[in-house]
Amino acid sequence: MACFALGCSFAHAAEVYAGKIPQGEFMKFNKAAAEQVKAIKVTDQALSEEDQTLLTEIATGGMMQLETSKLAVGKSSSPEIKVIAQAELDEQAGLGEKLKEIAAAKKAKLPAGIDEKAKKMVADL
Repeated sequence: MACFALGCSFAHAAEVYAGKIPQGEFMKFNKAAAEQVKAIKVTDQALSEEDQTLLTEIATGGMMQLETSKLAVGKSSSPEIKVIAQAELDEQAGLGEKLKEIAAAKKAKLPAGIDEKAKKMVADL
């Protein structure tokens, strides 16, 4: 449920940008989604190979979102984009902490950073 809500926050971000949702409503929605992530209970049950792959993909995607959002916050001249990018930074920081908690409990590995292809893409941006 929390992941669904967080996935929807990007769609809401696009609607904020398009002027369909007031910024305050977007921030409220984003905060509620973050609280749902914090509330996820972590167990020490081992991950299957498929779950480990998914955990790695989620972590990698989150790190990529962090990097591109940092760029948007730092380089955009649009206040709306800066607000959305900052919300994304905050969201991904919370998700990253939860992923670290899950990985530690399950003795799973997370990637140390984005791969070379992603680094190049960020550099090109």
